[in-house]
Amino acid sequence: MDLIGARTIKGYDCSCFRSAAPRWRKNDLLYKFNIGNVKAASDEEVAAAGQESLLNAVSIAFGTDLGLGGRPQEMVAARATFVRLGRIAGYPTTQLASAMGMKTRGACRLASVDINTQNDRIARTQLSLQRVAAEKGRGDFARQ
Repeated sequence: MDLIGARTIKGYDCSCFRSAAPRWRKNDLLYKFNIGNVKAASDEEVAAAGQESLLNAVSIAFGTDLGLGGRPQEMVAARATFVRLGRIAGYPTTQLASAMGMKTRGACRLASVDINTQNDRIARTQLSLQRVAAEKGRGDFARQ
């Protein structure tokens, strides 16, 4: 569950998974699915990913839909991470705002929010997982 960022969700309790799930380390799990070691996506990989891939990766990493309304802390963090990665990729703020279903002014405000480095790493790792899954012909296995 940590691969998709569930641990960062406020109030998330993973104790039910710990008792029921097999005890695998991250590398064991990646090996089981023949993925190999996945590192967080670089700025170049973020830029090459495409807006839809960025949106999916951040949504999965935060366990939320960025198009939903509201301003809980997790939603603000997810949206701010998407804006940051989108700006790295070179997308205009108006386009990023439109993808989230919000006004440009709101996306501009999100650009000034401090991003937790762990949240950034989790979203970038999810982006890498999506790329590897697509290369291996597995589609978007994280959403299945």
